[in-house]
Amino acid sequence: MTKPTWVPAWFTFNRVLIFGLIFAVIFLGYVSWCQPNPVDSQALLTEMRLEVQKKVTEDSKTRDETIKRIVVRLNAAEKNGIILSKKMEELKNEASNIVLPKSSKELRDRFIKRGFPPKP
Repeated sequence: MTKPTWVPAWFTFNRVLIFGLIFAVIFLGYVSWCQPNPVDSQALLTEMRLEVQKKVTEDSKTRDETIKRIVVRLNAAEKNGIILSKKMEELKNEASNIVLPKSSKELRDRFIKRGFPPKP
């Protein structure tokens, strides 16, 4: 079998195989020799701890502010409740102190006093 004219003279199967194996050995040696830098796990853990600690303190501050606002509103509601219960007691006492009208003239006078005049 004759070689084509475009194939160089040094191009034989044995030589290409030898160059390929040499290149593969060099490549495998380079790949196995390259080792990544070791990871500083303590620095990563410290950084993560600081981030978590910062987040927790921010969360606790917002929670404390929310609790303070709720306590202020609760105290105001309790004061309003006490005031309203006192007013309700006063209204009950006033309702029990009302004297029923004894005559129709007295009833008419009360209506006129409240702003309900009789129809003509």
